[in-house]
Amino acid sequence: MKILMDDRIYVSKKDVDFLLENEYVMPIDFVRDYYENNLAYELKTNIKNEYSFMVFTNPDVINCFKKIDFILDFNKSKLTVDELKEEVAITYGKKYDIEKSYDRLSNKTKKKKDKEIKEIIHKSESYMDIINYKNGKLELDLPVSEEEIKEKPKTFLKRIFK
Repeated sequence: MKILMDDRIYVSKKDVDFLLENEYVMPIDFVRDYYENNLAYELKTNIKNEYSFMVFTNPDVINCFKKIDFILDFNKSKLTVDELKEEVAITYGKKYDIEKSYDRLSNKTKKKKDKEIKEIIHKSESYMDIINYKNGKLELDLPVSEEEIKEKPKTFLKRIFK
């Protein structure tokens, strides 16, 4: 999941790891921000932190993340659970369509479709994460905007010192 806030974008570690594991081409500043977040040693995400968010401030990195449609914008959480479930069904329908014609594809095309299937599965899992969040079955370590900090310092402090 990604959250665009102020002049930065927050991306879940789960999504960042997906990009790294699948060797996506990212702007060089992505690597710099990744190291600045002191997360370079984490080659695999563990259950404790995969739903926390990394912050990226470089405009090129922000624009790159905005264009990646298989990393869901957290604003999708405004949809109802039923609407989210419908999105899951639509997404898996796309996967099914690819799989129907998979055997007739060339090897080169199969590689592209394999990548697309991974993205579809990742996107569907993100929809399910939002559904679980809405149903209270998943806790997310959501970032706080600067406005929120100024307006509600007591609430912010409660979130820090839970």
